Amino acid sequence: MPQEPGEGETTGDADVKLGAAYLSYGENDKAIEAIQRGLTKGGVKDTDEAGLLLGIAYLRANNKAEATKAFQTVTKNPTMARIAKLWLLNTSGPAAG
Repeated sequence: MPQEPGEGETTGDADVKLGAAYLSYGENDKAIEAIQRGLTKGGVKDTDEAGLLLGIAYLRANNKAEATKAFQTVTKNPTMARIAKLWLLNTSGPAAG
């Protein structure tokens, strides 16, 4: 069975990049899976970016609870943390649908 891109990598960076690509095409479930796989592998250079992307993917998948958790992991870079706080505003209130 062929591997997904990033599956054979030793760090999670390729998986996070793959997740970002899936997210840009609206493939939210695949984005979540790839970004989580990358974070689990470790060695991700920019964990704040990964957390932000994961939060956006969860939000687009209408999973506000997991989106909130992901956005709250964005703490190292002050600019990214402010962006994550703005995204957090989208997680409050009633669920869409």
